[in-house]
Amino acid sequence: MRGARFHGQVVIVVISIASFVGLALPLGFGQTVGSEELIHLQQRLDALGKAGGGTLQLLAGQIVLSAGCSEWTSDYQSTDGNDPFTVGLLIPSHVRIVGAGIGKTVFRYTRLAGDPICSLFANADRVNGNSAIELSDLSIVVNDETGPAGSANCSYSAPLYMNRVTDFRLERVRIKGNTDRQVNLMDVNGANIQSSRFVVNSTGYGYGDSSIGINRSTAVPPSTPRIRIENNIFTEIGRYPTFSIIVATANDVLIANNTFDLQTFRPGVVGGNAIEVGPNFDSEAPAKIIVRANTILGGEVWPFWASESRITDNLIVNGGIGVEAGDATTTTSLSNVSITHNIVQFGSIQAKAVTSGTLTNLRIADNSVSDGLVQVQGNLAGAAVLRNSIRNSPADGIDCYGCTVIAYNHVENVGQSDPWNSASVAINVGPIFGTQFWVDRAEHNTVVDGQGEYNTGQICTGSERDAVECTSGTGRFVMLVGGNWNTSWTNRTLYVNGVQLLIHRFVSAVELELEKPAAIPPGSPYQLYHTTAFAFQLYANIDSFSYNAGNAVQGWRGAAIVQQNADGLITVNRWRNNYFSPYSCWSCSYSY
Repeated sequence: MRGARFHGQVVIVVISIASFVGLALPLGFGQTVGSEELIHLQQRLDALGKAGGGTLQLLAGQIVLSAGCSEWTSDYQSTDGNDPFTVGLLIPSHVRIVGAGIGKTVFRYTRLAGDPICSLFANADRVNGNSAIELSDLSIVVNDETGPAGSANCSYSAPLYMNRVTDFRLERVRIKGNTDRQVNLMDVNGANIQSSRFVVNSTGYGYGDSSIGINRSTAVPPSTPRIRIENNIFTEIGRYPTFSIIVATANDVLIANNTFDLQTFRPGVVGGNAIEVGPNFDSEAPAKIIVRANTILGGEVWPFWASESRITDNLIVNGGIGVEAGDATTTTSLSNVSITHNIVQFGSIQAKAVTSGTLTNLRIADNSVSDGLVQVQGNLAGAAVLRNSIRNSPADGIDCYGCTVIAYNHVENVGQSDPWNSASVAINVGPIFGTQFWVDRAEHNTVVDGQGEYNTGQICTGSERDAVECTSGTGRFVMLVGGNWNTSWTNRTLYVNGVQLLIHRFVSAVELELEKPAAIPPGSPYQLYHTTAFAFQLYANIDSFSYNAGNAVQGWRGAAIVQQNADGLITVNRWRNNYFSPYSCWSCSYSY
């Protein structure tokens, strides 16, 4: 092979077929590489493939592809009815592409208007598949300029596209750009994506939709096992709420110890899904999906529709968890899903089987939820809500339509959508069960309320703390004139002109701070409500309602217990050792 000059040094390339094949490619930093150089790179990859495998070692440098994808010469074979598309580099089996490190070896390219669908890297054999492919220690920066949504964009246009690959590894790689997906895994069996950084710059629908897509085609058995996504960082810097990881009809996927930052770099934009798991267009659902120990800022784990799955030990801020199919037409039923030991702040945990399928054996346990609620409803069987702590929910704390067990939960200082609506714990019949549905146990639940009732004076927003005048725009601080607040109150909801605003804290007797900026004009009336309407709302037949307690410092606005359903009567087989201070009962047949 020929020697090559890199920054004034001669690089000697040695090929060893006995073990791995080593190939060092010298590239001057900032050097422009055209289609001819891509051909040279491909020839080297092909040589490694013929030798049975090896390592393509890239030295430090910036590999700038001079033109768009139209100059790329490798066509990806058509299979499963999918059209071929253009690829920069095709990777054979048992080949590793290794750079000098993130930010040291950098690929840059632009997909120009009029360019075909393209991927920078793809496995070489799309029809028969490949095995043991690895990319590591490099960066990819890409910009898709093909035009508005619906033009030539699709999920194939990803920097990395792997189809029918067994054992794919991606480690210490940074990808930044607005392609529809950054890594697309189709019918991949065995993959590890670790210690990498994904920066999505969403510029529109289909342009920066997700970081990682995991899919399978309907022509392949529903397996796609052993995919591990661990210790990565996902960042959204674009304008639109999008996705980070999408799992469709794949089984045995672990998403663990990742950080999703979907809000820090987008002032005023919070939303999007960190993780979406669900069925494909043929209503085939995945299974055995574990979402564990992730930190999610400004995003959701939603929709999540996968049997034999767990969502556990995650921290979610300004987002929530939703076990639900993507649409109401889904016919696949779901079973054995657990949501446990999560901390959710400014978000909720919701499970809704409002599809053509059913949800069996759901367990929501040992979670801490603040400024949100736990809600379960729909076509349910065997749903249990256990040992959760819910604080400062804007409405109901626990809202169960068709739960079998609600026990050992603690609900504190919930709000209400109006003065006579919502309950700390609402136990209702499920929509498909009617009045004959039975709750097995509603036991050992505790409701506490210490909020203050007050509406004296008028308020407005200030731009900063201790402001001396009202602001004409939005602000986080609310000024009070003509009244005095108590800084020990636990109210978390401020009602102004029919709008609910979440309170972060009472700063002083005449000032409070909101969670998010709002515009409150001078002279606005307001209301702080001291408690929700009811501690327990019983709208379902219950076998055992026992050992529950409720304490409201200023009393319940409605009653400690409200009991009724469409027929005006429910049945409770056993009620004992309940304690409420003060005690009151509305439409009750029993003395709890």
